[in-house]
Amino acid sequence: MSLNIKYSKELEVERIKNTLNKLDWYDKHGYRPRLPENIDLKHISTEDIYSYIEKDYKDDYSKISDEIKAGYKILEDAYIKELKEVFGNNIITDFDVTLTKYGVGGSYGLPNKIIINILFIKKPPTKILIHEICHLMVEDHVLKNGILQREKERVVDLILNSKKFEFLNYDWWQDSYDNTEKYIDDLFEREFFKS
Repeated sequence: MSLNIKYSKELEVERIKNTLNKLDWYDKHGYRPRLPENIDLKHISTEDIYSYIEKDYKDDYSKISDEIKAGYKILEDAYIKELKEVFGNNIITDFDVTLTKYGVGGSYGLPNKIIINILFIKKPPTKILIHEICHLMVEDHVLKNGILQREKERVVDLILNSKKFEFLNYDWWQDSYDNTEKYIDDLFEREFFKS
């Protein structure tokens, strides 16, 4: 079980480029990603992004990296144990974590990639990590069943706020799930964590 946390100017450039490529998707789903300020995003080049990062990059990532490692170390054994109980013993327990100042609060990519925006102040970075790990655990079910974005977010938050995971003190909910809670919550109560 390990966290491989990384950050660099090059990773920031890639994050900005990837975020720009997904702007329509973010807008459609109500997300407002953080991007460089005072730059014409419609006509931005890779060189412009590199230039911006050169000026903006400060090494304040290491403090957040240490905070995430310390916070996760406290929760890791119990969290992985419960995840294995719910999702089976063959779950991924090693994660590649990229710290950034751009994009949304957190995101993930199969099989084990997590991105955390260290400027996202609505939720502590360790909670973002826990949230994204849970996404990785449910993603196969999401893809297999065609679960929509807001439904997926609701399921992850229901899992992390459930009695089984109360030791996490997660206690965080999104502002809106686009009314999916009306049917997801009932389904979750009936079907999830059944013995």
